[in-house]
Amino acid sequence: MGIQTTQANIVRSSKYADGRTRDWSLYVFFRILSKREMERSQSLLKSALKGSSVAQKKVARQLVHGELLRPRSLNSFEAEKVLKEKHAPAGVVPETSDDPSKAFLNWLQMIVSADAKGSLKSINDILSVIGRGRGSRLSLSKIAKAESAAQSMFASEKSLLASLSAIASVVRGLDGKTKANDISSMLKAFGNNPELAGEKAVSLGLPGVVVYELLRHFAGALRNDVGAKNTGLSRDEGEEKGRREDIGKTSTLYDTAPINIAFSHSGLEALRLHDVTIKSFPEAFREGMAARAEYLGDIGVNAPENWDGELGQKSVHGYFTGGFQVGTVSKPSMEADWIELRADIAAFNSRSSGKGEALRVLVNGFFRALGMEIVQLELAQDPYTVSGEGEVIPEPYRMEHFGFRDGISQPFVDMKLGDPPPGGGTPAENRSWVPLAPGEIILGEEDEDGQIQAQPANADLRDGGTFLVFRKLEQDVAGFRQFLANNRPDDGEAQTKLAAQMMGRWQNGTALVKHPDVPGDGTATGQGVLNDFLYRADDPYGQKCPLGSHVRRANPRDLGGNNDIRRHRILRR
Repeated sequence: MGIQTTQANIVRSSKYADGRTRDWSLYVFFRILSKREMERSQSLLKSALKGSSVAQKKVARQLVHGELLRPRSLNSFEAEKVLKEKHAPAGVVPETSDDPSKAFLNWLQMIVSADAKGSLKSINDILSVIGRGRGSRLSLSKIAKAESAAQSMFASEKSLLASLSAIASVVRGLDGKTKANDISSMLKAFGNNPELAGEKAVSLGLPGVVVYELLRHFAGALRNDVGAKNTGLSRDEGEEKGRREDIGKTSTLYDTAPINIAFSHSGLEALRLHDVTIKSFPEAFREGMAARAEYLGDIGVNAPENWDGELGQKSVHGYFTGGFQVGTVSKPSMEADWIELRADIAAFNSRSSGKGEALRVLVNGFFRALGMEIVQLELAQDPYTVSGEGEVIPEPYRMEHFGFRDGISQPFVDMKLGDPPPGGGTPAENRSWVPLAPGEIILGEEDEDGQIQAQPANADLRDGGTFLVFRKLEQDVAGFRQFLANNRPDDGEAQTKLAAQMMGRWQNGTALVKHPDVPGDGTATGQGVLNDFLYRADDPYGQKCPLGSHVRRANPRDLGGNNDIRRHRILRR
């Protein structure tokens, strides 16, 4: 990928096909399957499709319960490391059965480039086993054969019948009329434009979202205007070109919102990177958040053993983001669909019900063909209200759970895109602002000290990338409100002001530095109005905005040492 394009995708918010900022994301946490595991799955699948009915069902249950329902323990890399160190030439890692599966590498190639051939072959290899055919491309007819074979194998497993029914409703011609057999026709089964496709996908719950996301993976790589063959562009550059051309057009079949991917340290180990590279990452990244829990203050009820699902465990090799346009401003989505999707995700993560097991078999059945096991799903969504007809009505701006406007102040990274808005960079003389050095956010670039970080050692992994943290927090809204009531009893206005003093802003986003007594005009949407203030110059002693408020601690602006002002900046999503 071009470094400039990669950087732009990091520093700006993702957009839908119609130009709106993405307002929801599905975080799909995965574990990379090894060659050995993929071979085992294929072997079980073949065995389940031959022999006696009793034997078939026995092997089928082994496949489902041993491969799809329960996350398996991580592969052991110690033996392979010893082998490599003793017998391999410098810089060469011998190929073993614990290497990442070719199916996963094919999927990864598809995500970052225009090459979908490998992933199509991976899926067709499995479909050929099920359908007993040798077709050359993914098709509705092959998936229908797969469904038929699975139906006979799992007929006695009632908890899985709902999963099979969901497959049927999604991939067998969603409108009951589709008969074509390519990616484009499968997308048309969802709708003839991103708005309709997204609505249909979400209305089908988690199965619909998963299938539509996978089709987006393939379609993005197969676009005529993407890839070196036609344009000389990498996938991210081609998608951006296509997105610009498609905005406002109804002929686009699917939403082109970016698919971002990140790897944990254990994930990079599973990819079998060389030891020199693996050991060159910063200590915090190598150890992971759970191992540093005491240092980070994650103790007691906040300790890792109380974290949700697989989060924080070494079984998480990485995640990719899903999320696509659903409805439009004039035709919103329906709240009932989102309620059902959230319920599906909760069931998937809990595995405590027949529905949860069925969804886990369904989702991992799809993704196993791409060489990965899905261990956790998380849905992030902007807040909204609901109309009397049950339609989702977006709020005028993003809010966090305590009711404050969110996402206002983001570092403005120097991408040669012009002058930063007030508050977006670092303070300079005469109340001007300078952009943040790109190396504070992006590896391979100069930071505020003019230095370029050398970790990790491999420049292909370092340059143009970044480190990120996925941290799931719970806000005690009831406790917060009770605190306000206890300290400002029977006075709603005083409670509102106390909350603003704790935050440093009023709920509509206007800053106490400029509006210490009553909120200002919160209709402004740009950083330039809401962030045009300083602390040393405008409120050095905290008489307007308390010294201990959240916003002063998060970004001291022109207070504190230069290192505090210029460093430790993060982009939040």
